[in-house]
Amino acid sequence: MEQKEKIKVQKVYWIEGIKDAGKSEWILRKKDELISEAEGWEQVYPDINGMYDRNTVKFILERDDQRIILNSGSDTHAIINAFKDFLEMQEEITEVYTAIRPCETNQRLHMWMKKALNDTLSIESEESIIIKKDGV
Repeated sequence: MEQKEKIKVQKVYWIEGIKDAGKSEWILRKKDELISEAEGWEQVYPDINGMYDRNTVKFILERDDQRIILNSGSDTHAIINAFKDFLEMQEEITEVYTAIRPCETNQRLHMWMKKALNDTLSIESEESIIIKKDGV
């Protein structure tokens, strides 16, 4: 069976924090910031009026020939595998913002997410954004 070519991605942002630290809130705020008039991104998935679970939601935003994926789910292996499957269905991605658990507090979830993205994407650069539970 032939392996699918990895999707080239300019940057992956790892939104890292323990359970209930605010990773999903950060993802939702980032999405709102990007679709503001100043940034000019358009939400194309899910439907802007659609219902979604804020703890596992995946967004696709587009502007010109750029495409951003935002993912809030990182709580289980099944959620991480669903995100990997979602990424594999995409043709082009410019940037990815994804929640991830810290290696220090949940090594398995951390490694599963890293592996899922590294198996699927050819990542040019990465940045970690640490979310503290107390907001600091």
